[in-house]
Amino acid sequence: MKFDNLLEEPVVSLSDRKNYKILKLQNGLKVLLIKQQSDNDDELCRYKKYKSNAAAVALCVDVGSFKDPRDIQGMSHLLEHVIFMGSEKYPKENEFDQFVSSHGGYDNAYTESQYTVFHFDIIEKHLAGALDRFANLFISPLMSLDSIQREIIAVESEFQNNINDDDVRINQIYSTMICDEHPASNFIWGNSVTLKDGVDGRILYGKLHAFRRKYYTPNRMYLCIQSSIEISRLERTVIATFSDIPIPNDAKIHDTIASNNPFEIFKSDFHEKIFFVKSTSEKCKLLMTFLFPTNPKEYKFLEYLASLIQYEGPGSLSDYFMDELLALKVKARVGYQDFGGNSYFTFFTIDVNLTSRGFQDFDCVLRAIFAYLLLLKSTKLEEHETRFKEFKEISDTLFKYRKEKSAIENVQDIAVNMKYYDDKNIIIGSDYCPDFNASVMKGLIEKLNEKKFNLLILSDKSCAAYQMKEKWFQTEYSAVNFPQEYNKLWNERWLMNELYLPSPNKFICKSFGIFNNPTEQDEKFPRKIFENEICELYYKMDKNFKLPYAYVYIFFISPLSQLSTENLNMTSIYSMCVKNFLSEKLYPATLVGYSYKLNSVDSGLILRLNGFNEKLQLILEIITMQMKKSITKCTFETFRRELKKNCHNCMTDLNILNDDYRLTVLKQNHRSFHERYKQIDSIKYQDFKLFATKILETLKMKILIQGNIVKARAEYLKELIVENLKPQKINDFPNESQIYELPLGSTYIKNKSLRNNDYNAIIKNYYQAGRSDIKLESLTEILASILMEPLFDILRTHQQLGYGINCSARKNNRVMGLVITVEYQENLHSSEFIDAKIEEFLIEYQNTLNAISEEDFIAAKRCFISSKLTSNTDLEVEVIRNFDELRNYEDVFNRRELEADEIENITKKEILEFYRKVLLDTATKRKLSVQITGTNGANENCETKSVNNVENCKETDFNELQACCKVYS
Repeated sequence: MKFDNLLEEPVVSLSDRKNYKILKLQNGLKVLLIKQQSDNDDELCRYKKYKSNAAAVALCVDVGSFKDPRDIQGMSHLLEHVIFMGSEKYPKENEFDQFVSSHGGYDNAYTESQYTVFHFDIIEKHLAGALDRFANLFISPLMSLDSIQREIIAVESEFQNNINDDDVRINQIYSTMICDEHPASNFIWGNSVTLKDGVDGRILYGKLHAFRRKYYTPNRMYLCIQSSIEISRLERTVIATFSDIPIPNDAKIHDTIASNNPFEIFKSDFHEKIFFVKSTSEKCKLLMTFLFPTNPKEYKFLEYLASLIQYEGPGSLSDYFMDELLALKVKARVGYQDFGGNSYFTFFTIDVNLTSRGFQDFDCVLRAIFAYLLLLKSTKLEEHETRFKEFKEISDTLFKYRKEKSAIENVQDIAVNMKYYDDKNIIIGSDYCPDFNASVMKGLIEKLNEKKFNLLILSDKSCAAYQMKEKWFQTEYSAVNFPQEYNKLWNERWLMNELYLPSPNKFICKSFGIFNNPTEQDEKFPRKIFENEICELYYKMDKNFKLPYAYVYIFFISPLSQLSTENLNMTSIYSMCVKNFLSEKLYPATLVGYSYKLNSVDSGLILRLNGFNEKLQLILEIITMQMKKSITKCTFETFRRELKKNCHNCMTDLNILNDDYRLTVLKQNHRSFHERYKQIDSIKYQDFKLFATKILETLKMKILIQGNIVKARAEYLKELIVENLKPQKINDFPNESQIYELPLGSTYIKNKSLRNNDYNAIIKNYYQAGRSDIKLESLTEILASILMEPLFDILRTHQQLGYGINCSARKNNRVMGLVITVEYQENLHSSEFIDAKIEEFLIEYQNTLNAISEEDFIAAKRCFISSKLTSNTDLEVEVIRNFDELRNYEDVFNRRELEADEIENITKKEILEFYRKVLLDTATKRKLSVQITGTNGANENCETKSVNNVENCKETDFNELQACCKVYS
């Protein structure tokens, strides 16, 4: 017998139709097997030979960066990288990656403070082969010296890619406040300094292997697998593949038990000084952080307190700050299974997004926060108990009717839960809410009212001379003694009339019935049930997922939004103002499971609403009425400034800026972020006020209602929307923006990043394929799928050109293209060199593609079809796919099935011809290379000096370029 069955079965939600089995192998590895429901959709019987569920696997190893040796910081992260590089049984370096990607899957891994997770998904009929390859990475990984040296470059590149992430930088600032030599003070990312410059390569090789043997042991491993394969069969596979992970002589886990006083871990500066940190983008935030001992049994009590602090209704901090124009958002969060929530300490953080006024009147912000904490303390425990019971009722209901996660997300969450929870609670995890405990609640509130918190101001504005630089991320910051006036604010705080605790939540639902109207047509796809000059309604009742949820998605098409840059900016400001109104009205609804998003797009607005069907009408009524609410000048000016910040931050994001340049070239009348940024200040309030009225009069709506809702109710909701907004009939709607056909050959757009002293750079080569139809979309998508793994293997694993390597199909306004992305560092390579390497790969891979056997090509097609037809685990995935068809004006709801038919008939010859035509042949290729380069320049000693094959490497005039192009008809 190779395993023992454990005693308790996990607690699952009422809506959970999966089966579970927990095992423990003789070597100590703990396993949870999950059998999901098979898809027996008769309508897909013609695709039976292709139809397959996706299987997902996650392995959590109970060791993370806190175990890194002080002399080799980043070792855990490096090990996560190199363990994928082949095994004794499968020595080919990319064997596992290649097997997974060629069978419709994807794999990745990540390192946290106290655990590391490896995960992949795959078409489940290939699961056994993937598991054998996966297990052997932990049985006998090669981890060669050459692989280690190359992956150090990848770790360095990943570090550089995150060097401007404020959240990452702030965590590293917090680590400087921790006592030296404590594991939490480690530099958890690692880079070339810690992994290469500071240690001999062979010494690193030996220590890395020793680290793996010590910590990557089966008694520290938690494996979770989800598929529709019978559990007994899957059990045999797991026993056969994972039982050989070796048990060390000393297999005990010797982890340090946390102190009950986390202040012993932190230096006194944590609560005696206030920290001013320079942001890398336009933002201004206050972070107020409390320290708590780590106790999972108290987690929900802290979450309850956080829910009160970040409440957005009347009497809340958020409401007060918005009325006084001091802040736009208040969030409170509890650290959980990350740097801020580990076995040593737990962060409780109040995060306030300040306005310029809030930054200037900082004492007013602090006074209100201090008063609210006093309010929590002054509230009787009996009242807290009443509110906590409501909190628990909501928590229990959300778990009871929990929506299904994707398989890959589910196994990752559960694998980590297996480390932290007993068998009974590994599914419910942090969603479990205990009964009220007065002594626990009192103790936590007392700690929130002790003046032992950290204040950190994150801002792009300088409010003090930055006197220090953090060692690794070079973050500028200063730490000054806690000002006496702030001490006085704390010591003399009082309750404020404007601040009070929330009323009972009127959005709590009591009815969770599932509609099953036998007279309703059993439609596989949405159907149009209403159309006139101002509205189209598409409807589909859910008969598959059987949960008490419904979705209302609305595309508000506005000719006004499309007329000018000013109008597009005003549309954005309008949507931000409405969201601000809604936050006060609907925040209680979000607590009980409702979700809404209102966003501006180039052609108008999009509203996405979902939740329990019982209160959808009430929420839709509130949203549509708030859309008509008058907007004050102060509110307008606040969000005009916020939009300008957003545009600036988009322009400093390399990925977003690169895409924006590409769309500026390709798309007729595209409003770039630069163009929008320059225009914002000229918007006048009176013009905006008129626009906010006119936009509602000029809307045309495409509505999708799907889920646990009957047709008559869907029609009623449509009438409610139309009646409340009262749009007028518009005869002349502008045509959809057209796409320019690129000139033959290669066109280059090159510009520097807007960030100063930043090596990070990105190149995206876009290869235009032509006006889309099902055939062209299928060709482009399957080619992108075939290219992805070898592209990553050559450009990333072997050549180490950059951390982020990607290949994807893109469709813009019915024109297809293929995009190859490389994120790299300018001090290592130039954009010319990266572009040349991409082209070199494409030329060389043509021979590999040509050499693929007919049998392998058919197998690749079948895997791609299987992945395309993989069953949805959640209704929302289906709703999003259907709504995208409406947004794109195509309404081809059976696109996946049509593409499956098309792919089945695609020949290898067609793929080769398409490859040559789109990617190689200069007589037919239409390439646009958009290059955002780093601001520190290329390394003069690097190999890029010899590359000189780009004639048009200059900032191109977009209008001049478009004048040379014709529009696709």
